[in-house]
Amino acid sequence: MRPWARKHGALLAAAALCTVTASCGLGHGPSFTIGFRRVALDLSYKDEALAKPSNPQQTVTPQPVLATSPFVTFQLPSAKVSLPPLPHVLDCPTAGPDQHPPDPVTVFSTVAPQPGTYLQHNTGRFSLGTGVSAVFTMPKHTLFQIRNVVRSHVEDQVNGPTEVNTWDVVVPGINGSTTTTYQTTFSPAPVVSTVEQSLNVAHAPAGELDLVHLVIVAGSTTVDFRPQPPVTIMAFKNGTGTSWSSAGIDPRDGTSMVVRGSIAKRVNVDLCGKVYDTYEVVSNEQIANLRTGLTSRTDPNDPNVYDIATQYGALFLHQHIATTTTFPTDSGTTTIVSNYDQTLDSREPVG
Repeated sequence: MRPWARKHGALLAAAALCTVTASCGLGHGPSFTIGFRRVALDLSYKDEALAKPSNPQQTVTPQPVLATSPFVTFQLPSAKVSLPPLPHVLDCPTAGPDQHPPDPVTVFSTVAPQPGTYLQHNTGRFSLGTGVSAVFTMPKHTLFQIRNVVRSHVEDQVNGPTEVNTWDVVVPGINGSTTTTYQTTFSPAPVVSTVEQSLNVAHAPAGELDLVHLVIVAGSTTVDFRPQPPVTIMAFKNGTGTSWSSAGIDPRDGTSMVVRGSIAKRVNVDLCGKVYDTYEVVSNEQIANLRTGLTSRTDPNDPNVYDIATQYGALFLHQHIATTTTFPTDSGTTTIVSNYDQTLDSREPVG
């Protein structure tokens, strides 16, 4: 990994795939262009209070609004997903005062997350519309899957021997899915120059959490983002107080993004009665495509927050999303404003 890549990773933004269908009471929406692709806008949304699944403890509706990285992807919700009995979907107790984290958060993430299906509970809402916006409440329960976990070793020209963990986070959609590929790197002894060796300069280990690839599939449309180099989501350096900046462009469609993040503090996160230690990442993001008019940015007064358990493979235990995305349509500029929180039900996958 090049020095510039470590400090200024490129990140490509995902775009919105939604307006409101007749099921929302607002009719069918138009379409808009992302890069060179024409994408149909169609958000199917169902009030969970009206849903009548045959076994409510075995079904979960994936969210219409997804954020599993430092930007927002709007994805169609999928049909009900059958799972084994999941009593904690309906029962999420609060941790008692005597609960303590079993493991401390680590400055570096040297292990991969456990593959499987993870459940989340959500609060908050998002609005969508051209002119007058419709407001939707986030589904109470959502899910994602971690797949294709791979551990490898590379001889990096800058950082020396480097351990790499790579995995996919998959969120199912009604007629497709969103797949985000992440990697963590850990270099115990970065390569040093002859001058540095003569000065006996100490060299700390190096590492980061990167976004490598993003693929959105919605019906016959596929949006493929592959930032070069991978974008840094979290730098592993000193723990609390570490900061980083990433800026880049995907030359294939001209989408650019700027990310500025920092580790604000250590914080305990309550996962339905069990407490875990995390680093809290505060992230400000901005996305733009001058050709399409797409823009997306976090609220400057309410940035995105990610509570990441590095000791468990950089697992996102909780995230707060406050993002506004605008894009042109045939009927005018559409704006999506998101403000919601997502928290895992459990650190362990359900299957």
